[in-house]
Amino acid sequence: MKTVELYKFKEINGKWQEYWVRRLTFEPFAYTPENVELLTEKMKDLWQKFKPAHYNKLPPSKKENPMYGYCYPSTQALYYLFDTDKLIPMRGIDYRNEYHWWLQDGEKILDITADQYYLVGEKPPYENGKKGEWYAWRKQPSMSALNLIVDILSPNVKDEQVYIHKEEYTHPNPLF
Repeated sequence: MKTVELYKFKEINGKWQEYWVRRLTFEPFAYTPENVELLTEKMKDLWQKFKPAHYNKLPPSKKENPMYGYCYPSTQALYYLFDTDKLIPMRGIDYRNEYHWWLQDGEKILDITADQYYLVGEKPPYENGKKGEWYAWRKQPSMSALNLIVDILSPNVKDEQVYIHKEEYTHPNPLF
């Protein structure tokens, strides 16, 4: 079994502490070409459900590209879904001066959103790619990646969301 966690932090009693955790527990996939294809197809079917947080602020030209904005959560979800230590998160600056993310296994590139470049006559930025560190504090997974994992694996995933310091912290939104 594999466990992937995302923590939220808040200043509580003068110290930054974890106050909430989302924990996914699941059986990871063997890293095989067949499973790469299976997960790629499942993920592509879910993309429209998980538009990036900044999607509504995008200009129409970027909204027309069905894969734009999905490289980070898709790459991160694939990274966690496989039972391997061979995959390295990579990122490179593209022709728009934006980061593009993919996974790499030696010389083999696993980039399920590469077509966003070919659709507009460009190439993915593999030539300037470098090992990337996840954006979140403590290199945690994004909520979008966790949501993708849950939808891909349901019902075969345990999804827990737990307040760690509930008595010491009140979220400003009473519905949270």
